[in-house]
Amino acid sequence: MKPLPTILFSLTLATSALAHGFVSRITIDGNVYKGDIPNGELNPSIIRLIDTTSPVKGTSNPDINCGSGTPKPAQLVGNAMPGDLMTFTWDDGDGGNWPHNTGPLITYMASCGSTTCDQFDSTTAKWFKIDQQGQKSDGSGNWNQGDVSEYPRAVRIIATPSNYIVQ
Repeated sequence: MKPLPTILFSLTLATSALAHGFVSRITIDGNVYKGDIPNGELNPSIIRLIDTTSPVKGTSNPDINCGSGTPKPAQLVGNAMPGDLMTFTWDDGDGGNWPHNTGPLITYMASCGSTTCDQFDSTTAKWFKIDQQGQKSDGSGNWNQGDVSEYPRAVRIIATPSNYIVQ
């Protein structure tokens, strides 16, 4: 089985475009990668450091690629194999529980091609959806987003070996 060599994660996920939080931790096949507090000290991580948790408004806003302000590229990569499980832990901008309970959770990936993902220009990315969660199937009308702090979102990796960025 060939490894999925380097997966570099962009902290600003598409689902956080209208929210006020961040991904504080990613777990890949049992390996935990902690992110930095927004606008805090830059520490080596696979999660991009963002300046603010303020919402990015509008799908044509260029900040939707990497977050508002001047996000710092992730300094590390997370190795994964096809079939590995990625778990995203989302927190409020102050480090508390995720503040929202309505709306879809959507996760995208894009290949960085022959460029290392820390040098990749995500405005040229060809994004493809790898996961989407909406309302719960129990008929309650509640959304899965309401549980994202208590039950981190897990996504199974199904991709050909390459370098990827996740949004």
